[in-house]
Amino acid sequence: MKRILVTSLIFIIIVSIFLTSCSSNSPEGILKSYFKYIMRENYEEAYKLLSGDMLKEKGSLDDFKASFELMKKNNRKITGVRIEDVVLSTDKKRARVHFVLTINESGQDVEYRGAYILILYDEGWRIEGSVF
Repeated sequence: MKRILVTSLIFIIIVSIFLTSCSSNSPEGILKSYFKYIMRENYEEAYKLLSGDMLKEKGSLDDFKASFELMKKNNRKITGVRIEDVVLSTDKKRARVHFVLTINESGQDVEYRGAYILILYDEGWRIEGSVF
């Protein structure tokens, strides 16, 4: 009986850690959500995850939508994202997320590496800028 209880407790802890690390309100989760919204052409929701310099860079929501419509017109489409690592600041309010973005270009998948800076606001993590 004691062995089953200990095994169950360990299982619950492992599942909790996994779910927390994949949370949609973690830096990694927000970035995955951002690209999933774009892949599903839900640009309004993706745009809501931007702040600061990234909003300035992307312009208005209409500009943001137009940039992805242009990609589509040029036979380019985001098909996947893989998070490589997440580096948190010591105060845990800033994160640098390195990722690999897969874009299908005229039928061929091409991978691009990038990194975004995310800031933790009261309402959650937001994409603040990019690093090259």
